[in-house]
Amino acid sequence: MSKDIRVIAEIAGGHMGKLDRCIQLVRAAGEAGADIVKFQFYNAVELVAPTHPDFNLFLELQFAPAQWTEIFAVARSFKMQVYADVFGRLSFQEANLHGVDGFKLHSADTDNQSLLRLIAETGKPLLLGVGGHKRIEIYETLKYYRSFAPMGDVTLMPGHQLFPTSLAEHSLAEIRWLADAYREFGVTVGCADHVDGDDPAAQLFPIAAIGAGAVIIEKHLTINRT
Repeated sequence: MSKDIRVIAEIAGGHMGKLDRCIQLVRAAGEAGADIVKFQFYNAVELVAPTHPDFNLFLELQFAPAQWTEIFAVARSFKMQVYADVFGRLSFQEANLHGVDGFKLHSADTDNQSLLRLIAETGKPLLLGVGGHKRIEIYETLKYYRSFAPMGDVTLMPGHQLFPTSLAEHSLAEIRWLADAYREFGVTVGCADHVDGDDPAAQLFPIAAIGAGAVIIEKHLTINRT
């Protein structure tokens, strides 16, 4: 891929907590030529209460430190960078301990100042989810972040929460607008579409997004779409 455009292979929870499946997904990402592979670092206790029905699910999706070491080694063998979605101090500390190259902050944590500061102080790139936020909220978040990381690499990631998301819900104009509206903060903009993989637009929309100014393309992947 062009040195100015990077492709992220988003693993998310697609590994289902199985180490062998996760490694298979990482290899698939590497063989496809992804620049970055991204994981969600789950820690059940900072996501839901122990009484929540999804608590055990998040426990199953967690990997032990030795397993992460093995996963990272496979990613590095393909010369991919590794990014991490973090949801609190515990997942941040674990991801940072393993030497991730960058972080993703979900739009639900855009105003989480303590987590923003932790990430800013690492000096590592940040993918900032901005889906569902008001303009002033994004502005205040960037203003706060820049107070700790004046020169840090920040990419705004518009969000699409449905799987799949119809093409009509994706917007090239939004990408152009975000790049212009927050230019003073020196940010770039990415594209994380959720177009159905069977739709030709799943390939066409990200290409058009690059034309609209996106510098990062994020795609979820799986071994078997059934």
